[in-house]
Amino acid sequence: MTATSSNSIGPVHVLVSGTTGWMGGELARSLVARGCRVTGVNRRKCTVPGVTAVQADISSPDFTLEGIDRPDVAVHLAGTLGWCSVEQAVNTNIAGSHRFVQAALDAGCRRIVFASSVACIGTCAPTHPPRKLPMAVDHPHEGGPWPYAFAKHACETLIDLLAVEEKNRQVDFIVVRIGNTVTDPPKVQHLDGVVDGKQLSWPVPPAVCTPVPYTTANPEKFPEAALCSVALSDQIDCLLAAVRAPHAAGVRKVACVAPKLYTKKTVPELMASWYGNETAATIDMSYYEVPGHERDPLYDLEPGRRHLGWEPKVDLLTDQRPVSTEKDVASAPDALAESAAEQVAAPATSAGGAQVHVTIVKRVPSASQRQWLAMADELAAATWHEDGCEEYAFVRSSVAPDTFCIVERWASQSHLDAHFETSHFTRLVPALDAISETVELHVSTNALSKKRPPRTTKILVLYDSSTTCTAQMAGLVAEGARQLDHVEVRLRTVPGPDNHWDATSKGVRAHDVPATFADVYWADGVASGSPTNLGCISWRMKKFWDDLSQDGYWPKLEGRVGCSFSSVGGTGGGAELVCMAMNAIMMNFGFSCIGITDYVSFKTTMHYGVQVAKAPRDPVDQMACRRLGRRLAEFAAYYISHRPEAHPLLASKAQDFARWGASAIPPRDADPDELLRLNTAPFTGPIYLPQLSAKGMAKLPQAPALVSLAKDSAGSLVAEKSADRKKVALIYTAMRDYVHDSTPAAATFVALQLAVRGYKPVVSDDAAQLELPTAPAFDLIVMVNNSGQIFDPAREALSRHLEMGKPVLGLHACLASFLDGRDASGATPLGATCKLIQDVFGAHFVNHPSPQKGRVALRRPASDEYAMDTPLRSIPDTYETYDEFFNFRLDPVAFGVAGDVTVVATVDESTYQGGSMGANHPIVWSRKLGAKAARVFYCGLGHFASDYSADGPGDHTAAFIKAGIDYVLGSTQ
Repeated sequence: MTATSSNSIGPVHVLVSGTTGWMGGELARSLVARGCRVTGVNRRKCTVPGVTAVQADISSPDFTLEGIDRPDVAVHLAGTLGWCSVEQAVNTNIAGSHRFVQAALDAGCRRIVFASSVACIGTCAPTHPPRKLPMAVDHPHEGGPWPYAFAKHACETLIDLLAVEEKNRQVDFIVVRIGNTVTDPPKVQHLDGVVDGKQLSWPVPPAVCTPVPYTTANPEKFPEAALCSVALSDQIDCLLAAVRAPHAAGVRKVACVAPKLYTKKTVPELMASWYGNETAATIDMSYYEVPGHERDPLYDLEPGRRHLGWEPKVDLLTDQRPVSTEKDVASAPDALAESAAEQVAAPATSAGGAQVHVTIVKRVPSASQRQWLAMADELAAATWHEDGCEEYAFVRSSVAPDTFCIVERWASQSHLDAHFETSHFTRLVPALDAISETVELHVSTNALSKKRPPRTTKILVLYDSSTTCTAQMAGLVAEGARQLDHVEVRLRTVPGPDNHWDATSKGVRAHDVPATFADVYWADGVASGSPTNLGCISWRMKKFWDDLSQDGYWPKLEGRVGCSFSSVGGTGGGAELVCMAMNAIMMNFGFSCIGITDYVSFKTTMHYGVQVAKAPRDPVDQMACRRLGRRLAEFAAYYISHRPEAHPLLASKAQDFARWGASAIPPRDADPDELLRLNTAPFTGPIYLPQLSAKGMAKLPQAPALVSLAKDSAGSLVAEKSADRKKVALIYTAMRDYVHDSTPAAATFVALQLAVRGYKPVVSDDAAQLELPTAPAFDLIVMVNNSGQIFDPAREALSRHLEMGKPVLGLHACLASFLDGRDASGATPLGATCKLIQDVFGAHFVNHPSPQKGRVALRRPASDEYAMDTPLRSIPDTYETYDEFFNFRLDPVAFGVAGDVTVVATVDESTYQGGSMGANHPIVWSRKLGAKAARVFYCGLGHFASDYSADGPGDHTAAFIKAGIDYVLGSTQ
């Protein structure tokens, strides 16, 4: 057994830099799944579940790890991309690496895992051929014109230097020379990083011979990239092995590449083709002339086996499997495209375009549902780990009990295309399709889907079971939770060694999916089930929660909903005590544990949780388990996912009132078939309760205000949305030309700001929202990053909105609407097809230079219209920021009527390249427009999603936007 075969690393604290990157994020998720405590250090905000995020820039001289607990292991992955400049290589990859490693050492860390590169040897065809193949770890540095390779070589030299310092003599330094990391087959793609908010990626083909050798006049850098490629799964396994390897003071260096070359050719053939026969003859390649070694790696893998117990598994060439059926990969993208009647064409960008939202409705016969759900669970678990998958959930639809809905959101079409070619897709989807029917399939490439589902509620059913009795209960609890639409369920068992009962149960736990601490962190609601052992919860369940507390999760799980269930040997054996003890444990973590007032039959209730004697064989016991899961899903959906219609008194409990009267208790002679039908019915929306009189209404909850109750025209009780009484703001996100990836973050930030100010936000990219005669009346219009012909100017409702004195707020690229041409780079000066945008905001977009650092100067308004006691006071008079600075056709001050425009901030063109407006270059301003002085505010900052994902000191773009919201609402409060 190799060191990488274990599924657990142990309770270690791992510090990881670069968790917002592709490899760093995947490593962090893998460490969390293996029970590690992970702290991520990044320049951008990290959102990996279970990771403690620390925002810090290693390229800053002020970088520090002060305040971070002593890590057991520090893994350094952060750095600039492979095609960095010399300045970036020195400042970030060398100096930044030194800052991070030294800070980790100062914090007491005794193991440093440093991500180097096989490029550290520096070969760069045709000027720097290697001396001998395969290359050993002590192969000398050959030099070359590649700054990235130079930086990695310098960093390794730095590690060697630190290791000989007296204070570091007992530190274990592991240098992992990473190859060209690519996605696992069947499709092989390299993801290089995020630039201007976009993920750069490209396919990697197998290496081939060239017709003529490379020349010094055209020296393609590192053409052997295909030959040093390695699958992401192998890369992560190697880093995990480095984290858990036995301690050995000093420096160990290992290469991380695929077990076989990504080519059909032999190494001597390729080298002769690339370098020419004369140069190739100087390279010692005798190793590859031995039969069986023709496709062995260019780098010696023996140190990885010896030091880490690791060796790669994925052969990138032979593991590429062809598509086997007509129903899978080849036809899937076409089927999606053909069914998208409302699809808006995404512009061609280097990142593959806009987000892609996919909704699939499947009908699954009841006889096949257990098999279908098992495969769907497996597909969901694998898909969540794919790069670019931002949301994936399959939920039982409210349409019918045999109908399920799959909801997906992908970062771009290219990420979705890659999904179609994954091994789990090609293996599982044809099997799923064979036992189900596709009812509907929709796709939208808009940045924000018009038909996006409610926020998915996440339920974890956590159990321990030795004789399968509690496991059977857990399956029924999960089934009940899925009766509510838009619920994702994870069924997990607590880990731990087998006991006596397990040993006599013929490997009953062998196929269970073990829970991780990250599963609990992921969940909104947790149903915990334990067998009754001597009147107490099982030792494995207790140990799981004890370890969860000791691993730092105790203060991080508050606000979740919990409930319990237990299997017991016989009636009166203490199962109710177990449920109460289990609830007490969850309450210690800050859970709100629900009491269940429901009766699923005349004498069967579950006030403290569900208790079953032996296995849940009786239909009544099965119904109790289902109802427990259903009620947990309702409470979590209402209190956490903010779904008023799922309030328990308007869902399953209302069903009992409606059928059984004021007591909601089934009578003694209730039809068992009807009880079962009601128990297995899916959620179809809030239930009307004509039985509830004024006396009954008085007993219903008066808080929270999200759900109040009223009577409809027939006198039935219905859920009344309090938001209907609020003022309504349109957040308009239509992008018909350039698509800003930051739009979802911007729209969400504005929506939250408006919600806390008492407004009901409506996010839409539907042109009808701003076109007469059907445009609804909004109290505020917010235009976010709009581009192209976002509506018909001949029918626009924006002018009428302003004539009524109602405000408008504009963010970043909205001034690039109605351009008379297209340019994805934004560099070409463009005009306007209509003057509407200029009439509203006082300026219109012309072009912009590439994102860069520039200095912003705040002009503090003399009046208090911006509520200066809150947002603007947090902004310094001048500060430096990295953004996309727009040039405008006119200065809004010169365009407007005297006094109606107030410049709030300008950008200093002397501090960046590409400004064209001179000394007075406004970037944030306001104006009062028309006879009723309608308030208009524009903020030209905010190109990146990170500008909206944080809200605190130093987040100045967010502060400008909050000030703008306060300003425009000043006329409508």
